[in-house]
Amino acid sequence: MIEIDRNVDYSSHGYRFRNFINLDMDTLKKILFWRNHVDVRKWMYSNEIIPLDNHLAYVASLHNRADAYYWLVYDPDGDPIGVTYVTSIKKDEDCGELGYYAIPGTYGDGFSFVKECFYFYFHILQFKRFYGSVDADNVQAYLIDVFLGCQFTSSKTIESICSMKKLYYVCDSLTPEDFDSNYEKTIVEYIKFVKDENRKLH
Repeated sequence: MIEIDRNVDYSSHGYRFRNFINLDMDTLKKILFWRNHVDVRKWMYSNEIIPLDNHLAYVASLHNRADAYYWLVYDPDGDPIGVTYVTSIKKDEDCGELGYYAIPGTYGDGFSFVKECFYFYFHILQFKRFYGSVDADNVQAYLIDVFLGCQFTSSKTIESICSMKKLYYVCDSLTPEDFDSNYEKTIVEYIKFVKDENRKLH
């Protein structure tokens, strides 16, 4: 894993990754609006609405942390497309917990967005392993992750703030080797994969 520079905009195949600490107030407010949107927060561990003060305080804490990094991702046209982050980083193992979400209302680019996020972590930042989980009801994210190499081998239940229990599928390990064998696959192949998986459910 390289020494991550918060002040650098990283690039991967036309996508740009800008660290949260380098964003202006208007952009940080937009990110909070997206994060609080029901189509995003319903999939999160913590699905309550985040107040602005809490959001800004969390971003400020990222200046001095080595265990968590957040980036706003811009597509090749220069438009923001989503957020990606890695938390619980263990530098001695070059691993961490990976997360991402697309901006609500963006359609058709989710596959490329997630694929470039994975490439960014493995080949730009040079992580050796990731783990993570996905809400069992978030079928779209689950299928993209599986198509790109994630193997969900267990599950866990988390109680939300409103005392609702939610089931998450857990991927204990995603490596560059798991991902690289799938990176060259196209959106056409992904669409076929999704159709095949949907047929299995019916």
